Amino acid sequence: MLKKTISVLLASSALFAGDVLYSVKDKPVYSDATSTKVIGKLLPTNAIEVLVEEGERVKFKLKGYQNPTAPNVIYFTDKARIFSLAFAKTATPDIKVDVKGENGKWNSVSVEAYTTKGDFENKMEPMMERASKLYSDNCSICHTLNTVDHFTANQWPSTFRAMLDRTPIQKEDVWLVIEYLQKNASDMKK
Repeated sequence: MLKKTISVLLASSALFAGDVLYSVKDKPVYSDATSTKVIGKLLPTNAIEVLVEEGERVKFKLKGYQNPTAPNVIYFTDKARIFSLAFAKTATPDIKVDVKGENGKWNSVSVEAYTTKGDFENKMEPMMERASKLYSDNCSICHTLNTVDHFTANQWPSTFRAMLDRTPIQKEDVWLVIEYLQKNASDMKK
C-alpha cells in the first residue's frame, strides 16, 4: 500500500506538456537538455509553458516583450523593465518576434529554452504572499513601510537594493521580492 501511495504521489508531481507554471526562484537557463553552460536566468513569478521533460531538464516556452535596445532580455510587460528572462550577452537564443512593435512599442516575443526541474508552483499567489511577508517583515524594521505602489516598477529595484544589506533577506529571495514590488508598482495598476 505504501509503495502504491508513493507511486501515485510521484506521478502526480510530474510536469506535463502544456502545464503553465511559475518559477519560485531564479533558475538557470540552458540552450538544450544536456548542456552544462548556463546561458541565462529565469526570474521568479514568471509564467512558463512546459513543452517537454527531458531527463533533469524542462523545455519551456516563455512569452513576453523585447526592447530592441536590449535584445537578450525578455520583459514581463512593454511598460517597464521587469525582467522575466535574461540571457547572457554572448548567448544567441532563438527569440521569435510574434508581433513587431511599432511607434516605439516593444516587440511581443516568445522563446523556447531549458531549465532545471523543480522549484515551480502552479499558482503565483503563494509566491506573492511570501514576497509580501518578506518585504513587510524586513523593510519596516528601520522605517515606515512604503506601500508597494509608492514607486514605479523601474524605481523599485534600485530602491530595494539600496536597503537590502540592512535586512536579513536571503540572497535567493532578492529577485522574488523585487518581482513582487515591480509587479505591484504604481505604474502597474490596471
